Amino acid sequence: MKLGVVIERTNYYRLLAPVVDSALARGWQVVCFHDYTQPRTGMKGYEFPAIEAAPLFGNGVPRLVIYEGAANLAAAIDAAEVDAVVSLMPPPATIEAKRACSAKWISLQYAGELVAHMYPSSACGIDLLGLYSDWWLEFGLTVLRAQGHSTSNDERERAIRQKAVVVGFPEVDQFGTIDPADVRRRWGIPPGKPVVAFLPYPFGSNPRTPWSRWVYSPRNSALKRMYLRFSRQERLASLSARRWDDRAVSRAVRSFCDANGAHLLVKGRLKDPVPPYLLRMADLTLNDRGHYPPTILEVLAIAEVCVHFYSGTVFEASACGVPSLSICPALDDMVGPVSAWYRSIYSREEGSLFQFRGVTATIGIGEAIEALPRMSLADFVADPVAHKAYVRKFLGFDDARSSVRLLDAAERLVANSR
Repeated sequence: MKLGVVIERTNYYRLLAPVVDSALARGWQVVCFHDYTQPRTGMKGYEFPAIEAAPLFGNGVPRLVIYEGAANLAAAIDAAEVDAVVSLMPPPATIEAKRACSAKWISLQYAGELVAHMYPSSACGIDLLGLYSDWWLEFGLTVLRAQGHSTSNDERERAIRQKAVVVGFPEVDQFGTIDPADVRRRWGIPPGKPVVAFLPYPFGSNPRTPWSRWVYSPRNSALKRMYLRFSRQERLASLSARRWDDRAVSRAVRSFCDANGAHLLVKGRLKDPVPPYLLRMADLTLNDRGHYPPTILEVLAIAEVCVHFYSGTVFEASACGVPSLSICPALDDMVGPVSAWYRSIYSREEGSLFQFRGVTATIGIGEAIEALPRMSLADFVADPVAHKAYVRKFLGFDDARSSVRLLDAAERLVANSR
């Protein structure tokens, strides 16, 4: 068996490296296709998929192949003579429309961004759709119906169900290989010292809305009030007057750490620079230092709780058994008008992805500023029963064998096509 893996950005290895290593462990040949038309500058330029940035694997060495953009991917795949390709993205148009390569195309769910794989323009080019759990299949089909792409149990939905296979969350297969003591030693954190992981508000990658610019931004308060008064944005002016901004939230997180004798570890990203005031408050600040294992999993290996802003890290934290707290602005303020399905994901309702008692919790900005300094780490203790229920609903499995299930499904797919 010969497996291809599509790498459009270096951080794709965060999710796909366990699949590569598991395939190498089986004695399969693996080819990693790196797209050299990706930007080298700009917000995500630091994630350019240079072949020298590929991680080291424990079970062998894959072949690294450069290709020049989506239009040339099919040719690169055929030249490499792989049997199947695993990708976090749907197949490009040249493959979707003409099935212009001989390899089977396997799409793997990437957090909540699975609906793109189900759209009519993508689904026909996919041979297998690897999902975290059954819940996501039903969620994706609900979105398709709401957008008018399908009706209940029509031919399109039946085709998607036939292609879907629940494999779990391959990224966290590697979590058990991380030694927390080694992480603490490398990062200079004393043994036994509680750690609070804080993922700052992503000003760089989130939309620049009036709220983020003139309320939550830590810019001069008088300037903000003056602008909002003259622009007659009364609601935002009233919010700004409360001084519920990022600086106040950061101070509340710092106070929470001080009250609990905890180390404040701020995990940033190059595209979302950590603001200077938070740099001064933190005990340790770091960006991504590697993708196999990914830095975020090393952070979670030593964290008592992870605090974030509606971050996709809720997947990793929940899978790893680390309680998380999402500080939640109003969605319309944070990103602007959103669809009903978007609201169903970024929800504070009990039983949702971000609010699941005993696993992950939500809190408003004002409440976080007021309550966090008085809270205890004991308020964030994982409930094993709730953890199992959350995993079953949103992540499928927690047995570190998600990559194995994906490869088993790929092998069956190829065998049945011969």
